[in-house]
Amino acid sequence: MIQEIIQIASSVKVGLSPEGFDVSPDGKYAIAVNMRRTYAPSGFWFVPGTNKASLSLVSINPASGELSVLGGQYGFKGALPEDAIFDKDSNSVAVAVYHDKDEEMPEQGWIDFWEIQKDQLVRTKTKLYVTSVAFIIYSYFRNMQPIRIESITQLLQFAGIDDLRHPLFHIIRVEDINQLPSQFPLEFSFGFYSIGLIRNMKGDITCGRQPYDFQKGTMFFVSPKQLIGHTLEALADADGWLLLFHRAYLAAHPLEKKILQYGYFDYSVTESLHLSKQEENSMEQIFQNLYKEFCLPIDHNSQSVVHANIELLLTYANRYYSRQFITRNHAENNFVMEFEGLLNEYMHSQNSAGNGLPQVDYFADQLHMSAKYLGDKLRVLTGKTAQEHIHMKVVENAQVLLRQKRHTVAQVAYQLGFEYPEYFSRFFKKRVGVSPKEFQLMKA
Repeated sequence: MIQEIIQIASSVKVGLSPEGFDVSPDGKYAIAVNMRRTYAPSGFWFVPGTNKASLSLVSINPASGELSVLGGQYGFKGALPEDAIFDKDSNSVAVAVYHDKDEEMPEQGWIDFWEIQKDQLVRTKTKLYVTSVAFIIYSYFRNMQPIRIESITQLLQFAGIDDLRHPLFHIIRVEDINQLPSQFPLEFSFGFYSIGLIRNMKGDITCGRQPYDFQKGTMFFVSPKQLIGHTLEALADADGWLLLFHRAYLAAHPLEKKILQYGYFDYSVTESLHLSKQEENSMEQIFQNLYKEFCLPIDHNSQSVVHANIELLLTYANRYYSRQFITRNHAENNFVMEFEGLLNEYMHSQNSAGNGLPQVDYFADQLHMSAKYLGDKLRVLTGKTAQEHIHMKVVENAQVLLRQKRHTVAQVAYQLGFEYPEYFSRFFKKRVGVSPKEFQLMKA
């Protein structure tokens, strides 16, 4: 008989009275849920109760098994936290909380959501209430996948709306869906376009897992396949409009192709459209016109009227976004200088030679915006896109290096980040009119 010997490789101290425990799927972290005597009544002097529970985040060394506590204890209000579980990507943690401290007859508990950022726990604003007290979070959270809602018909079924008038076009008054069914998915993507004008939001809505920059008089534009997340209470007191349509609804109309040119459908959600009161009134009138047409019986002119209003709405959106670029630049007039500074820093560092030619995505990430938004904003402010700015800077640096005559054309190409000298030669000649070698031989 072989007897297995189990040895403790490492141990760490976590918070008082750990109740729940989980290890992340990637094996890098462990989480402990600490009750910290939140179960004890405050009046028991001999076992004093506390008002806050806590979480302990622990790192796991995969080679040695050594454990290390990261960031101490993360306190939060709530009594008897019973369980915690990581998501499948090991980036988030859900925590089940029994009830509030000193609540004698709890009617509901809740689930808190935390994110791991740079080895630290950060509590999100998302809180999911459950109808009875929360004990255990089952593994479906770890395996939960965003739901793909392919059709407007499917969306209406999820929302409990029995009012399908056209399978490819629909408009919803937000106040009619203030109470979404509990089974409505919290994370999903559409197979169609959606445009919203929503006011009085009290919850969170995200796109691409980034929070939407909602303010009064804010519009969003979501293209098919873009990931959307929300909390069920997000629309509880909201009002406004949701316009939904499939691209097929635009068939044989110029909008079918033109809609692909409207860059704001590709902006990230933190770059929503903020409207002045006058602009909001104009958009509100278009939504009302669309809703009136939607409520009328369908005839031979219905689709043409809807197309005209959608086109007008998108044209206004294009104008208002251009205005937003300009007016917001007045508030932060160093934006172009900041971009140029990043570009100069990249070109004069070792990034070019090591990482290749500068890419728009890199600078967009540094400036915390989408590449499309960066390009459109620079075009409005300077008349040139981000890509054109980059090309101009590459040519400028190439000319300086070539005039120094200390490097061959191939060396200049590699130093600037070109993988092949031949490509650099074509790139340079297209923009300067002569080849790098010819330019090198020219008199200053």
